[in-house]
Amino acid sequence: MHPVIAKTFGGLSKPYYFRQFFFGLLLFLAFTIFPNPTYYPNKPIDPRPVDPGPSPGDPVVDNPDSSS
Repeated sequence: MHPVIAKTFGGLSKPYYFRQFFFGLLLFLAFTIFPNPTYYPNKPIDPRPVDPGPSPGDPVVDNPDSSS
């Protein structure tokens, strides 16, 4: 084994490295297979404005088409 590799990786056991690799692979697959469902980078933006509805301070009108 090369001396640099032996000094870098020689102090820990093989099961430790396997466990680190296994859980790293598991997390990578989890984030790849199950991405954030609220993030859609390719979803087009709807250019139509959204009506926010009445504000809390607006008067209540039963029928806005009838004039009194």
